[in-house]
Amino acid sequence: MIDVSLTTNIQDASIYQFPLDLVSDLLQQNLDFITRVAHENIIVALAPLLENNHPTQEICDFFSKHCKNSPRSSIVIELFTPVVTRILKHNTDFGKFPRMRGFVQEYILALNCQNDGFNVVQNFIRCMHGPALVCPHPRVLPNLVAVCLAAVYSSFEDKKLAMQNNTLIQSFDQQEWEKRLRLYVGMLTTMSTFEDWRHILGSLLQPIPFPNDAIVDETFTSKMKDVMHNIASDSHCDVHSTILGIREGKEGWFHLYIPGSIGCDDEGNSGELC
Repeated sequence: MIDVSLTTNIQDASIYQFPLDLVSDLLQQNLDFITRVAHENIIVALAPLLENNHPTQEICDFFSKHCKNSPRSSIVIELFTPVVTRILKHNTDFGKFPRMRGFVQEYILALNCQNDGFNVVQNFIRCMHGPALVCPHPRVLPNLVAVCLAAVYSSFEDKKLAMQNNTLIQSFDQQEWEKRLRLYVGMLTTMSTFEDWRHILGSLLQPIPFPNDAIVDETFTSKMKDVMHNIASDSHCDVHSTILGIREGKEGWFHLYIPGSIGCDDEGNSGELC
């Protein structure tokens, strides 16, 4: 059916969507019973259809499971990268498709498990931006930021839940948790190195869209310092002004890092926002 969809001369989106919906229904009913080999065969079969179509929510769950169970699989790089690239370029609302965002998060975690670790993630972000001075795809940055914000939020929710549950706290891996947190904040740092992205990035971060637990967490504020430094160092006023509060009377990132504040760990001696 997939082969027919790909080779037919009929130009209709439903031609491609029907097999995706059919596979989604089958996955919904049999996801827990699919062997690893069958798992990979299904992904390989679906890949051509997803070159021009978004995966359904069920397929996103299916792909996420593969990223979790086999993060170093060649499928992650070879087949999932084009799918994630298309999602980041064309998605307009992760709020409507949270499992699609979840798949992108798991894909990034899988990239971080490769031999070069975070370098692979950085290279992926650079590829998403492109070689030009200005990224030609306006949805890429907001989508990447949305993925990072959701990941940071869920990380702190997971930690809070573990701390409140005696059973979960025994299995909570603080080191792995910090590694995941550094990954997503590190992605924001990489994004802040692109001059054309800084204004939008600063605007998206200006309201400090993170949970209170993050703001008082030393690991988080220490890593976010690099992001704020890059934004604050930009020569354009509309960019570096985004470290201030979003409105009068509302504190911003600048207030978080001034001496005596939560995020300042050196009494301002490093001049991190100068």
